[in-house]
Amino acid sequence: MMTHERHVAWFRLEGGQWLGEWKGHVPPPPAHLLAQVGDARMIGMNAWLQETQRFITPMGSPYDALEQCWDQDAWDDCPAGGAVCVDVTKFNWPVGDQYFHQWNTLDGGIEYPDMRQYIQLDRASKYIDANQSSSRFIRPTEQKALLDITGTALAPFHGSLHGQLTHENGRWLLTGAPAHVSDGIQHALDAGSIDISAALVPQKALTA
Repeated sequence: MMTHERHVAWFRLEGGQWLGEWKGHVPPPPAHLLAQVGDARMIGMNAWLQETQRFITPMGSPYDALEQCWDQDAWDDCPAGGAVCVDVTKFNWPVGDQYFHQWNTLDGGIEYPDMRQYIQLDRASKYIDANQSSSRFIRPTEQKALLDITGTALAPFHGSLHGQLTHENGRWLLTGAPAHVSDGIQHALDAGSIDISAALVPQKALTA
């Protein structure tokens, strides 16, 4: 049987909260839909997607899944008919990257919120070598750890967080930050709002 690879995401209609994502092989849309154009094609494809996705849940599906991730508590809390399924295949992003996005009921589309702030450090040397901003996940690698500092005590210093991290007497210290903000950065590190030790351990941003 011919199949069709799709990546879909669910959002709660009330509030727009991300509920989960799934990528896998589903039955292809009917040939007559693919031959249509304009509004007729869009309406038909949307109906096909909604009929297809209703068989996909965190508990399983009849389709061949390649990858998936869910906020199980949010899914369980969402009432029947209270979610919208969106085809995000065209973005070609890894499963889970829609996590910070929301559904805008008024505009009928995905909303990309404010940028999140990250710092990147080398796992082996513990040297902070980049400050980055993104409205989606920046994924860690085997060599590089990523810390999401959005909303933490370190966030006001984003852009100035460079240098060598060391762990001494139970404290994380940063050497090499600009002098005029070094005291503030140290105070933020001492506040412990970021678990640097945990971030240095290779791990996925989301678990399936």
